[in-house]
Amino acid sequence: MLSDVNIRELNQQVTDKYIGTATYSTLLHNLVEKSPISAIVNDINTQLALIVKSDKTNIESLLVNKAYASQMQQDIEENQSDAQEMRNDLLLSSQLTLEATALTKKISMYGLRIQNDSANIDYLQDKIRELNQQIANYGATHHQPNTDPYKQTTHGHSHGQTTHGHSHGQTTHGHSHRQTTHGHGNAEVSLEKQKLISLKERLNTELSLAQKNLNEIQLEYNNTKNHAQTIEKSLTRELPKKAQQRNERAIERTAREDARLKNASRKQHLTPHNYQLLVHTIAIAHQNIDLQEKLFKDEVAKQSYKLFVARIETYLKSESKLSYHETEALKQVIIHMHNHFEVLKKRTVEMEKLERAQNNKNRLVGELRQEEQKLHQLKNNPILESQNQQLLEQNQQLEKAIEQRHTLNNKLLKISAFTFLSTGTLLGGAFLAMKLLPLAVSLIPLLFIPAGIIAIATIGLLIASLVYTVRSNSDKSQLKQNSATITSNSELISNKNNTIKTLEQITIPSLKTQLNDIEQLITGLEQRISDLEKEAELSLNKAHNVNPTATKDPNFIFTPPIPETTEPTPSTSPNKEDIDFVSATFRS
Repeated sequence: MLSDVNIRELNQQVTDKYIGTATYSTLLHNLVEKSPISAIVNDINTQLALIVKSDKTNIESLLVNKAYASQMQQDIEENQSDAQEMRNDLLLSSQLTLEATALTKKISMYGLRIQNDSANIDYLQDKIRELNQQIANYGATHHQPNTDPYKQTTHGHSHGQTTHGHSHGQTTHGHSHRQTTHGHGNAEVSLEKQKLISLKERLNTELSLAQKNLNEIQLEYNNTKNHAQTIEKSLTRELPKKAQQRNERAIERTAREDARLKNASRKQHLTPHNYQLLVHTIAIAHQNIDLQEKLFKDEVAKQSYKLFVARIETYLKSESKLSYHETEALKQVIIHMHNHFEVLKKRTVEMEKLERAQNNKNRLVGELRQEEQKLHQLKNNPILESQNQQLLEQNQQLEKAIEQRHTLNNKLLKISAFTFLSTGTLLGGAFLAMKLLPLAVSLIPLLFIPAGIIAIATIGLLIASLVYTVRSNSDKSQLKQNSATITSNSELISNKNNTIKTLEQITIPSLKTQLNDIEQLITGLEQRISDLEKEAELSLNKAHNVNPTATKDPNFIFTPPIPETTEPTPSTSPNKEDIDFVSATFRS
């Protein structure tokens, strides 16, 4: 079975067998090709294919037998279940038949009761209609008007004389003194009418009870009829259908039993569902086997060259079928291949260094571009300087305006003081004149007019002075605010200038220096890698050109060169694990 295969052991056995039977030229070709040995891989793949084929056959046979056994058990259980179901259905059919007979009788009984009750209800309704008509006729006869109180007035209710035809004799309801008095007739009519009304009420009660009973019976009739229909459906449709299904299953079981006896196809052995399940299960099992085979093949292809090199080392150290010169030639090839792989290992180290250096270069280029963009934005964004210049110019204008208003305000205050004194003098002179010159009273208003004019002028001067003072205070507040903004902007400008200086003198030059260093490193690594590739190619060419006739004498001692110390890093191509493994093999 594939699960029992030790793929490494098998690989080694096939490799040893291949090396023992291969010629010198074949082994040389395999050594210098550095690829999986196709003959070994094909041999192992052929063996794996045979094992896989056998495993698939075995697992398929196992699954088929398991499906057959499961189907047989299912058939046995199904047969027992159908037999029990048949017994149950026979018993149920007998019970339902008896119940159906009883229900038929019950339905007939309910039908007869419904017929009788319906007839009784019709009779009661007719009697109630007659009573209603009689009551209505009594009322009409009693209330008919008469315009002549001295003449006999007849309200015909007799069967022979009236159109109503509901009287039990001729009754006169007149105002004549020759017939029955009016009061006595009313009493008789009322008594008779009351009897009719009582009879009507009794009949209405009987009618309500009869209708209620009829509704109940009708409900029972409908329920019984529905139940009878359900039983009939079971007897005529459901039970026969189940019997037919049992018969069909029995036929299918018999067919599967015949298929087992005749060793027919799988499809005939199983139900459609079980057959599809078997097909699916077999497909999954085959997929798992194919997956395991692929994993083995991949491992063989990956380990083939490594194992070949390791096993040929052992082969050359033991008694081989090759000639002395061929053996020594292969040892020299191994030396050259050892050098080749050592150089490739160094190249791998340098490739990793190159990759890291290129990543660092890309990072530095990004940082440099970002810092240069930042410097450009700082230099080409003189918003704060422009704002400070505008604020300084505005402050100069404010200071000049404040000074002018201050000077003008002082002048206005002096003029206001003078006009105030003048007003006082004129007023004082007017009052003095009033006392000293009583006869000049008519001239007094002439003295007050100049004083009033001067007073008005004084008030105007004071208002103007107040307006100048308010505007000066507003300008001073704006001047103070502008000065604070200028101070804040100056600090920001200083910080910006320091940043620009740092970027220009430290950050950007440092990034450029690092970038220049990394570019030189990259150039050196690329050259180093190129040299190593040439060296590896040279070693490989030497291995190709080894001549078995030019080998040394039998005293030649195989001594692999000591590899140079290098820093380990990730590989590119060929695979670093392959190179390390082969290098270690050569050094062993």
